[in-house]
Amino acid sequence: NSPPWGNVLASPHDRRHDNEPNPMALKVKIKQKAPTAFADEALSVRFAHDAENYAAAAMALGDGTKFHSVRYHLFCHAFELILKSFVLSAGGNQSVLFNIGHRLNDALAEAVKRGYKPSYQGFDTLVDWLHPFHAEHDFRYARGGYQMLPTADDLLAAFKTAHAEIAPLARAAYLKKYPRAS
Repeated sequence: NSPPWGNVLASPHDRRHDNEPNPMALKVKIKQKAPTAFADEALSVRFAHDAENYAAAAMALGDGTKFHSVRYHLFCHAFELILKSFVLSAGGNQSVLFNIGHRLNDALAEAVKRGYKPSYQGFDTLVDWLHPFHAEHDFRYARGGYQMLPTADDLLAAFKTAHAEIAPLARAAYLKKYPRAS
């Protein structure tokens, strides 16, 4: 029988070279339980919130070239999360998101299929522009080559518009499923 907090975790330092117990080893007791899965509506709200944070972090890096790849990776992830937030708030589930992966074009296509109509002029063009870089993880793994990209200001304007359209829908979907107690 294991205790309710789970088993004591072992590390390589728990035993000495002669396989005797190490009297100096720190024993840590950790409650083992399965990770809590978010309901789709809760994850939608979380994605909208996290997307806003990723976009803010991208802008906080400034215009210097030192953080170019990091900045665009953050923007791409912000777009990915806000589009996935819409998919979930419009009735999609997490398996749909898993199939989308990091493909921004697929995320936008799924959101549009579920009723999203981006009001930002050229939103789909920006997503198309970023898609290959994000899908292939170019900003994370520096695959090289010259990249011609939209400006951070253009990305921020498009993101803010999408976020303003989607975040309230995510919250409304959550509150519909989990109404506040009166």
